[in-house]
Amino acid sequence: MSDDFYSIRTMSWKNNDVGGSIEFEIICCGHKSDGSFDLSCEIASLSGFILDLGYYPTVRDIGVFQAFDMRSGHAVDTFRVITKRRSMIKRVLPDLDMDFTGTFIHLEKLWVREDFRGNRLGLRLMREARNMFGRFGSLALLKAHPDGDQTSDDDCRRLARYYQSDRVAGFRPLSARGEPGWLVADWYDPGTYGDDTSYWSPAKSPDRC
Repeated sequence: MSDDFYSIRTMSWKNNDVGGSIEFEIICCGHKSDGSFDLSCEIASLSGFILDLGYYPTVRDIGVFQAFDMRSGHAVDTFRVITKRRSMIKRVLPDLDMDFTGTFIHLEKLWVREDFRGNRLGLRLMREARNMFGRFGSLALLKAHPDGDQTSDDDCRRLARYYQSDRVAGFRPLSARGEPGWLVADWYDPGTYGDDTSYWSPAKSPDRC
């Protein structure tokens, strides 16, 4: 295989501390000389978790709140969006049937090596997440937030617009003014995959690992 091709692999595992929770990580890496997957040459990754409840929680659902609270403050904010912004979610995703929505897919952290940015690789990993985990009754969420401590709401909106540009991932803004950066998507199926394969090749080829 050519040196400018990279493999995309998905790993998932149960979180024994939180019932019904699945951790996942999608990685894009190079290859060793024998063609095997080279984890030491990671160029991008997308991580998150899936909470399969079987129902749509309310703000009073303490057990579900604790499942988010055990992770981070950002995860707690995700619980807030799910429970307190239900009407806003329904407005931007009118075809989402709340009565049958019980699986919540939170895309927590997306990273792309700096010299590989500008190739839409992050969007490719989002499509992979939908392909692997999308099914009827699934709501996907993420907060578009650039790296760094000095980011503004406009920075979040700008990154959110980039994430929205991928039609397969299907993310839509919850409220550009009231909830800058927050995106939601109805992952009711794995999505239309088109030309995507288990390999990825950049339009421009930076130096390898």
